[in-house]
Amino acid sequence: MEIPNGSDRPLTLKDLAEAEARIKDRIIKGVVAAMDERLEGLETRLLTEFHGYTERADLRLKRIEVAETTTAGRVTSLEAEDRFTNLELRVIAAERRIRKIEEERK
Repeated sequence: MEIPNGSDRPLTLKDLAEAEARIKDRIIKGVVAAMDERLEGLETRLLTEFHGYTERADLRLKRIEVAETTTAGRVTSLEAEDRFTNLELRVIAAERRIRKIEEERK
């Protein structure tokens, strides 16, 4: 029984080996192409998520910087008006009175 292969001669082992090599090559190229496509999609999704994370982290840092600046301004204002020092002195005096009362109770 003869199998046509573009000529009138029968298939040889060499013909079969060459056909097998071409089939393997096609399969490998197809698998590699599919893997490349999947990896590219995965990379895109990862980069998108990292970008979103960094945007959120940047917003948080900006809020912290604003809060820090506001707090520093308030402390400077209190120090400039000697309100902070007066408040510290009042706390120290209150602590002394509390200790004195506690000692008297003993």
